[in-house]
Amino acid sequence: MGLRTHNVYDQIVENARLFPQKQAFVIGELRRSFSEYLTEVNQLAAGFRKQGLQTQDRLTILMDNSWEFLLCYGACAQLGLVMVPLNVRTSTDEMGLVLKNTEPKIFIFGENYQEEAQTLKKSYNWEACYQTGKNSVDLSFSDLVLEEGYTQVVTGKSTDAYVIIPTAATDGFPKGAVLSQENVMAASSMQLLEYGREAVSAQLAFLPLFHILGLSAIMTTFVSGGINVLMPRFDAAKAVTLIDQEKLTYFGSFPPLLGGILDQAKEQGSQLTSLKLVFGIEGPPMIERLQTETQAEFWVGFGQAETSAFVTTGRFSQYPDTAGVANPFNAVALMDEEGNLVPNGEAGEIVVRGPLVFQGYWKREEANAHVFRFGWHHTGDKGKLNDQGALVYLGRLPEKELIKTGGENVYPKEVEEALTKHAKINAAVVFGVPDEQWGEAIKAVIELVPESQLTLKEVRDFVGQHIAGFKRPKHVVFVENLAGKQNKVDREAVKKRFAEQ
Repeated sequence: MGLRTHNVYDQIVENARLFPQKQAFVIGELRRSFSEYLTEVNQLAAGFRKQGLQTQDRLTILMDNSWEFLLCYGACAQLGLVMVPLNVRTSTDEMGLVLKNTEPKIFIFGENYQEEAQTLKKSYNWEACYQTGKNSVDLSFSDLVLEEGYTQVVTGKSTDAYVIIPTAATDGFPKGAVLSQENVMAASSMQLLEYGREAVSAQLAFLPLFHILGLSAIMTTFVSGGINVLMPRFDAAKAVTLIDQEKLTYFGSFPPLLGGILDQAKEQGSQLTSLKLVFGIEGPPMIERLQTETQAEFWVGFGQAETSAFVTTGRFSQYPDTAGVANPFNAVALMDEEGNLVPNGEAGEIVVRGPLVFQGYWKREEANAHVFRFGWHHTGDKGKLNDQGALVYLGRLPEKELIKTGGENVYPKEVEEALTKHAKINAAVVFGVPDEQWGEAIKAVIELVPESQLTLKEVRDFVGQHIAGFKRPKHVVFVENLAGKQNKVDREAVKKRFAEQ
């Protein structure tokens, strides 16, 4: 630990010193204390050193929430390595683009992703591949966990890469948002300050560790000295059982997760009495239901992978119909196209400054110059500030149009490109429409080749063969001609015409 620095590994060491026997993590039958976590992190770090990994080398992770995932985050923090966690819901083609961009040296995957791993290995050569669990077709992850741990710390710059979060593909290629340990610690410290130590003391962690909200929440509870109870994948009935059994105090949510938990709580006769807080993105009816049926409060917020966590937040009851106010760690403002800040009440692009702003996109210097222009991080989202200084979210900028469905980001362009690969499709316009279950659903307006026919199922199946399943259109409209009188597709006109059909 440096005189004026405090990183993720420093926190691991501190927690082991302060709370050696206190439980830090629960995953199924596995329970680990803070001291046990430090011991096994050091043992994995020894394995990484023996493998020959050096500072800022990348390693790929493909697995659900697990003990091994947590160990990798810890050992990478100790050695200055860079995690590249893959979104398990994306296709192997999309994963391959991430690998091509980040060039990781080793691959660690869960036993339930053997098929995806074998596909990826056909197009990318790692120095070594390790599998968790039994029946390994490669080297076993356990071979990396050496009995004699490595206890030294590899020091680097506070802005060095720690994790690269793949983001949605605006130009056909996913960009990797680079977060440093400084970013992650600032995010967790901010959430601890905003939500309060008692509220974050026991988390139900079902948001995936490859997602920024999952990572930041895990770290927030860890920094607080609290307990994280992980679920490999979301299961509403099991979630209610764990909240009651472990007396858990909070979790993060986006549609349709909270609704599922409340439905199961009602079915099981649970009042979720220990629950104090839920944060995330939900519609007012679901938030009001939470606050009627339980004692928990819902906290709204605005953020993205590029901001490490929420940069505005607040109680829904205090800031209804907004994303809350800027936290003390950041400045949040609205800017016009010329780089001028606009006054409260006027719309502009949401821009951010502060220690939560990411380090940039991996090997995308042109994109970095654009997103950091005028000395601010440009989010690509529109908003305005009300008289309370609370952020009112107004959607994406036209050139950054984004569909947010079930907690995942989907850019229309990547779905349109997948659609137009079909021999029977001439053109397509894709956009988001309100959806009670998922928040937003994907709708595609498709111009078919003359005398051709397709069904919704055929369209969905075809898209699912090329990109992630969650990017498949839920609704499809077939038209004879998408172009207007100028022989050019007017996206806004198409959206306006077909949004409610």
